[in-house]
Amino acid sequence: MAHRPTTEDEVRDYAGRVLELGTSNSKDAIAGVGQITTLKSLGFNGEGASLKPDGWYLPSDRGLVAIMLETKARNSKPIDSPDLKEQVERYCDVVRTRYDLVIGIVYDGERTRAYVNGRPLDVPDELQSKDYYIDKLMDQPIDKERIYALTMRINNSLHGDFGIKNLYHRMIFTACALVARRYDAVLVRGMDYADFHTGILNALNKAIRSDREQNAKLQLLSDVYSEIKMNVSTDDDDPRAVERLKDLIGDFIDWVTEISGLINSSAWDGEDVMAIFFNEFNRYKKKTESGQVFTPDHITGFMYRLLDVNKDDRVLDACAGSGSFLVKSMSNMIREAGGVKTRKAKKIKQEQLYGMEFDREIFALACANMLIHKDGKTNLAHMDARTDSAGDWMKATGATKVLMNPPYENKFGCMKIVENVLNSVDRGVLCGFILPDKKLEKTSKGQMKRILRNHRLQKVVKLPENLFFGVGITTSIFIFEAGVPQDDKKFYTVNIEEDGLITVKNKGRHDVHKKWPDLENYWVDAIERHDESRFGTGQWHSTDECLSWQAPEKPFEITEEDFARVALEYRMFQRGIDGAVVRESMGNLATRASRITASENSVCLEVHLPQKPLDISAWKEFSIEDLFDSISRATRRTINTYQPGVTPYVTNSAFNNGVSDFLMPKSETDIEKGNCISVNTVDGSAFWQEEDFLANSSGNGLLLLRKRGLTVLRALFLCAAIKKSLDPSFTVMLTLDVVKRAIIKLPVDGVGAPDWEYMESTMETLLMQKAADLDVLERLLPPAEVVEPF
Repeated sequence: MAHRPTTEDEVRDYAGRVLELGTSNSKDAIAGVGQITTLKSLGFNGEGASLKPDGWYLPSDRGLVAIMLETKARNSKPIDSPDLKEQVERYCDVVRTRYDLVIGIVYDGERTRAYVNGRPLDVPDELQSKDYYIDKLMDQPIDKERIYALTMRINNSLHGDFGIKNLYHRMIFTACALVARRYDAVLVRGMDYADFHTGILNALNKAIRSDREQNAKLQLLSDVYSEIKMNVSTDDDDPRAVERLKDLIGDFIDWVTEISGLINSSAWDGEDVMAIFFNEFNRYKKKTESGQVFTPDHITGFMYRLLDVNKDDRVLDACAGSGSFLVKSMSNMIREAGGVKTRKAKKIKQEQLYGMEFDREIFALACANMLIHKDGKTNLAHMDARTDSAGDWMKATGATKVLMNPPYENKFGCMKIVENVLNSVDRGVLCGFILPDKKLEKTSKGQMKRILRNHRLQKVVKLPENLFFGVGITTSIFIFEAGVPQDDKKFYTVNIEEDGLITVKNKGRHDVHKKWPDLENYWVDAIERHDESRFGTGQWHSTDECLSWQAPEKPFEITEEDFARVALEYRMFQRGIDGAVVRESMGNLATRASRITASENSVCLEVHLPQKPLDISAWKEFSIEDLFDSISRATRRTINTYQPGVTPYVTNSAFNNGVSDFLMPKSETDIEKGNCISVNTVDGSAFWQEEDFLANSSGNGLLLLRKRGLTVLRALFLCAAIKKSLDPSFTVMLTLDVVKRAIIKLPVDGVGAPDWEYMESTMETLLMQKAADLDVLERLLPPAEVVEPF
């Protein structure tokens, strides 16, 4: 039986052999074990640099996983001792100043523990080679929810704390910080603003240095970053301001570092990092701001397959935006080639991806996006795709496939871009363009005749109506074969009505139920075979008839109800009855119905005639002031001083629980704590506010009533009683004093105290009944996209 290590020296040496740390360094990594090597001698500075780990693995690529080792003699200290975890974490804290992914390993010759950011990593007791731990961390699924949460924090900080008002500037600054992390920038908590800003800039220059000779336009990334202005105080005479700024910078660095680590996962499948940022940042964009429409990630992958792109193609996007098509193509092509370490992968990055973008700031985003993935950056052109010079550049690429989502507006020359691309690639090249459904039909007949005289429209794939969430544009994929005349050839078209994605509150559309992969497989196969029987939307059309998918004409159908509706409307007209008033009254009846039931073909609203008041002779009177622990006015805050966000904005409204919008707080002091009742001083409406919220206390003020032990059921009972008591006669103003003195009656127990159990039981029964009523009532409502929490 082999000798098991027992002393600390034996354990350390044995761990070095098993982990394959070796005793010498290579061009790929610095690795080793020992007792006297300090972190400073390994290239780290600052606090903790004098620490001496028992083992280390530090790859040259700072985006890969680093390992720190702490060993102890067997049985000298429990393997799960907090001291051992704390010691290895001290090493990791230092190393994380330069690496995003750091694993701390503790080994005692018999058992192993591993930690990532202070959290345990599930590993076997028996020590494994370093590759096991590296793969363990790199193979973890992408936590997109965490990325969205971190991005929200970053956006709030850049906008509120650093004063970066421009949407794209916030995106570019974040992207540049991520690039800096990928290229060895030393970003650590405690930095002052000058070192922080300069550290990112130096890393950007380092990232583009080797490629700048081939593509001088890459300098634009550094130039745009340098132009971003931050509204920060650097007054050294105010120590508190200096420390607060350092804390803000430290938080930003922590968030960016964590995102960088998540992006490094090998499970990353070519998603557009910039699109994830944009989905979050775009929620704070003002309605008057125009902006880039980023292609949803699942559509970039779908178009890759639809045009049958493979690892040997040369892919062109002449309106690259943030680079989403290029990033997705790169990811898929490298996977087909066998992975990032193959020679083919290097060729794909250097020679097979070509992008062009005219907007200066969006071009900077595309450069940053490719730099984050450490590839493709030398083949990005800052050019106008409408020009002859752009056409010459496109011809020189030798592109074999085109994937594009050009700007749709005529002022940007949408169809001129499409035509220039088609004219600039070789005969037979398939070109896929995402365009508005009727874009070709709205293009001048002369231009379309010219395009079709030289290029063939093969397929049109109508995309789901709600694909571009919140933009209000319906689109299709138009696939042309360049250099081949249309002649009398028909084109095939289908309608993908649903993609399975649903709207996630405050986060856009996501494939929560994992429906899209099966749908994508079906549609790729059906469109290739021109055999679409499952959904029955396939059509063949001549270009003389139309240039888009055509919605089938609905057959003429009529019911007795149609005639009855006309008869009713005419009788109301004869009697001088306002139809709008009737519809509103019927709506009120539906919402106030005592019961709502349904049969196979009908819904029945059971509406009672005015009822006698409840017998409340045994109830007791309470003043609102005596019933609640505190009554105060909410702080007045005006909506136009806030950006859109996720925090409820409660006003003097009688509807929607008083919530009129969702905004972004500027600071913690803006927030009113939840678990209270808000009282509208305009009409006496009372609502239970469970979540923290912002408030606009106009007029006499939105009043907040608080009481310890208040539950949602108790609060709802009180809301009904308060509203009934405060229902204003418009002769008495609902001031704070009036509300405090107002009297309500409540059921009481045997000792005369409010009977909370009775209140809870009453409201619980009613809530269950009304939930069932709404289940039926929703049959009468038009279908709406599902909104769920992420």
